[in-house]
Amino acid sequence: MTAEAVIGRPGAHLADVSRDASLLVLGGRLRSMPVGPHMGPVTHGVLQRALAPVAVVPHR
Repeated sequence: MTAEAVIGRPGAHLADVSRDASLLVLGGRLRSMPVGPHMGPVTHGVLQRALAPVAVVPHR
């Protein structure tokens, strides 16, 4: 694991670095929405574009 500060869109950056990963782990807030996705835009974007498997760990 490495830490790195980057400027730009977090979802695009995480999806880009996923090509060198075995697993990408994201924390996700639980959202109480009546209809639609229950995840934020970063998590949703990473799930759409990541090349490695993604685990989303919910938290409050």
